[in-house]
Amino acid sequence: VVLFVCVLVTSVTLLKMLFSRRGNTTTARVVVAVGVVAIAVAAHGVFVWMPLSTDRSLNALTKCEQDGTSAESLRDYVLAGRSFEAYNNSICVSTRADFEAHERLPFVADLHCDALLWPKRDLTARNRHGHVDLPRLAEGNIALQVFALVTGVPKKMNMISNAAPSIASDSLTLKFLIELQPWAAISTRMGRAIVPALRLERLARQSHGQLMIIRTSNDLRALVAR
Repeated sequence: VVLFVCVLVTSVTLLKMLFSRRGNTTTARVVVAVGVVAIAVAAHGVFVWMPLSTDRSLNALTKCEQDGTSAESLRDYVLAGRSFEAYNNSICVSTRADFEAHERLPFVADLHCDALLWPKRDLTARNRHGHVDLPRLAEGNIALQVFALVTGVPKKMNMISNAAPSIASDSLTLKFLIELQPWAAISTRMGRAIVPALRLERLARQSHGQLMIIRTSNDLRALVAR
């Protein structure tokens, strides 16, 4: 927020200088040029680097998870005979037998993930942060993945009870502003559901058949029967 305000104040100052008499001098023009470059760099930091950095820091993988995803594939890693260890109280595949038992499960479903909350992340590619993307879903033998549509996060959230936050007091509002999300996602709860849902539809189209959206009970029955 402070960086955003500084960029705004600097922009106004430079514009005033540019259109004033002092703006005609060579020195003023140099100052304006340097200021414009500084604003561009700051804007890149706020609107590009900051969302990516926040995603990586809040959704960092544990050492255990990194060991698995650093290999060409999870299957190759485990079946090569290398064991996992539990780090940071994580539950990890530990032996070849565990992995093979998981692969024999007829249907694996994960009923929650917040991947759609991070629009800068490419879910068609393997990521070094976060827990869900199409390559790792395939390797994990996940048949059904439920994507959550997050419409509100109270600033003082707790596990017992939370009042519905207003848009102004919601933790997501500033996040969506910095990410330059559509105004509907910034200003309304419905928009916060529709915008990521449309993003999921685009992901399904880009997946070349890897991802299918379940819309009806018949779709679900067809998936289970496959």
